[in-house]
Amino acid sequence: TSFNYIVYPNPTYSEVFVDSSFEGDYKLYNLSGGLIQEGIYNAQIILPEKGFYLLELYPNIGEKETHKLICH
Repeated sequence: TSFNYIVYPNPTYSEVFVDSSFEGDYKLYNLSGGLIQEGIYNAQIILPEKGFYLLELYPNIGEKETHKLICH
């Protein structure tokens, strides 16, 4: 089941926002698969530097969603 998160802006310069009616956790990975940060998603996630990232969102109910992010 898809929970239709809205992750914006993408591409971004430093941060993304997550719009969702569901609470949950996130994990942010670089493209090499290294875990960069994790936590509880709320309104804002700060990206540490320029590059490409994978953002995994884990709602308290349902399955995870993965979003590709570009920070320039």
